[in-house]
Amino acid sequence: AEFRIHSEAECARLAALRRTDDDLAALRACCSEIRAAANEARVPPNVEYHRRMFLVTQNMIYPLVFNAFSEIITEWSALLFCHMPVEEILSALQSITDAIEHRQADEAAACMRAYANRCVRLLDGKYPPA
Repeated sequence: AEFRIHSEAECARLAALRRTDDDLAALRACCSEIRAAANEARVPPNVEYHRRMFLVTQNMIYPLVFNAFSEIITEWSALLFCHMPVEEILSALQSITDAIEHRQADEAAACMRAYANRCVRLLDGKYPPA
């Protein structure tokens, strides 16, 4: 969890500095898919949002790390949708995406760090699933 907080905040920061219009569109599409989906169908686009953010860094080490943890990230994501309202998740992702769009690197990192910390606190003691 500590590693994820740090790495996701740094990826959000780098994404704000390095994103293309296509990257931004892909992040927004993931958010739209989360909004349109129901229940466990929200998990894949949520995982894809984070995977894409790691790719947008243009540092190929980050996607490799993401891939190494993808099973855990998928499980965390599924748990998250059980314990956090989807509107709260979407609000956080929207704030992160808006900061990335406006190339506000420090704001993107701060939003991601706050969101990741909230998720960790919410899921503390709930992983691995019982």
